[in-house]
Amino acid sequence: MEQRNLLHRANVIGMRQAGRRSQRHQSRRYLLRSQLGFRNYTCQHPKPIACAGCGNYHGIVYGQRREQRTRFICAMYPHGWTVSDTCPDWTPELPPPE
Repeated sequence: MEQRNLLHRANVIGMRQAGRRSQRHQSRRYLLRSQLGFRNYTCQHPKPIACAGCGNYHGIVYGQRREQRTRFICAMYPHGWTVSDTCPDWTPELPPPE
């Protein structure tokens, strides 16, 4: 009876470890899939005029499928400032650190 309890406990521990490994593997796979080709993808839409030279401009495309990818412009206006040619949150780009 005691040996059966030990085997059962060992099985439970082994199954938990296998589950954790599988979950880590799936997480890594998801991260890698979601990052494929973002830097190589050229967006069909030009940079908004109000975003030219802005330090807040991000402009990276996100999404898992090419046809569902969305360009993230900046934190304040995810789709870009479209009301006028001057954005109220425009800040100059900082020079690269030396």
